[in-house]
Amino acid sequence: FPVTIHEFRVIDTIAPVLLNMPADFVVGADSLSCGAIVSWVPPTGSDNCAGYVVNSNYSPGQFFPIGNHSVVYTITDGANLITTDTFRISVVDQRAPIVTSLNPRFYLGSNGLVTVPIQEIVSAFDHCSNVSYSINGANITGVTFNCSDLGNKNLLITVNDSSGNSTTGSHSV
Repeated sequence: FPVTIHEFRVIDTIAPVLLNMPADFVVGADSLSCGAIVSWVPPTGSDNCAGYVVNSNYSPGQFFPIGNHSVVYTITDGANLITTDTFRISVVDQRAPIVTSLNPRFYLGSNGLVTVPIQEIVSAFDHCSNVSYSINGANITGVTFNCSDLGNKNLLITVNDSSGNSTTGSHSV
């Protein structure tokens, strides 16, 4: 009897899957760090054959600075088949600038005018970005006073940060 040997190969063509992938979400930045430690439940994996590995570019509990971040998960099985999925974390600055009125006193020059930098009227600070100043919606760096402005004047000053947060208040000059 002749014996015939047949060689065959079993091939896995079914890619693994990621289950329970987190949805995109937004988180507010911590009050002083300009970012947040963000947690989520990682996805799980499944495959038709045993032996797969799930990897990610970020881990739950990591610090994320203000901005948008793509969290990518990859599952690779023993046949080197790969599936990738992504969700996004947006860390936003929700804290308005801190503004202090300096209650300054200014003296007109011999021409009857004085121009004052806005930082001499109010002191402003934001934990995460530079600030800009406006009066009645117009961006300003300073204010000019003349003889008709003698005495105490109240200015409604708005201080904005680059994330769109603002503080508005009346400041006496």
